[in-house]
Amino acid sequence: MLCPNSTTKYIRCPTLSHGIDILKETQFPEAKTFIVHCGTNDIEELNASETLQKLKTLESQLHKKHPQARVILSLLLPRADTLNKTVISLNEEIKKEFEDTPHTVTVNHPNITQEDLKDRKHLTPKGVKCLAKNLKASFFGTTPKPAGKPQMKRPPFAAQTDFRNYPHPRPYQHFHHQHSHNPQNQLPSPTTRRYPLPAIIPHLPQPTCRLPTPPGPTTRRQYHRR
Repeated sequence: MLCPNSTTKYIRCPTLSHGIDILKETQFPEAKTFIVHCGTNDIEELNASETLQKLKTLESQLHKKHPQARVILSLLLPRADTLNKTVISLNEEIKKEFEDTPHTVTVNHPNITQEDLKDRKHLTPKGVKCLAKNLKASFFGTTPKPAGKPQMKRPPFAAQTDFRNYPHPRPYQHFHHQHSHNPQNQLPSPTTRRYPLPAIIPHLPQPTCRLPTPPGPTTRRQYHRR
């Protein structure tokens, strides 16, 4: 949701003229915030000054009927045609016009480019997410986070964590936990272990020389003292 924990209502408004008519015919009791996102279709039939005048009329009528409400004006999104130059110049005029207006803020969309369009003016799903992020940040008064791949957070491990219970890349574990029932942690029985056989050592020939024979009992008697 764009505004969680809040009662919201979406009213489709193709042009600023439709928005002025809807505001005259519809009542918004206890409305606190109005988010206006119009103007992209208006510049196809009106010039920049006429579009700005329509937006000023809509904003003044909102404050007239709801003086304590906050008005969020979303600037025009980029287009993939020749009207994109009009969008850039009109956005600058809108920011200058409502810069000092109380209870009114403008929302720029720098993170949306022509690459986020599926045709000449409609957004892709990625562009819709960026638009919602910008409007939500303006609603809560925060700064939208830059788009990018979120960093993966490591799960917190305690200092006394027993890592023997976690899967090991080796086929056999060096440690065995007596309370673990994980088959990966069980060592195979000695009869099922398979170890590589030792290499066969060729038979070496016997040496040709012989060691001297130790002296026999007769020789030892010659050195015996009586």
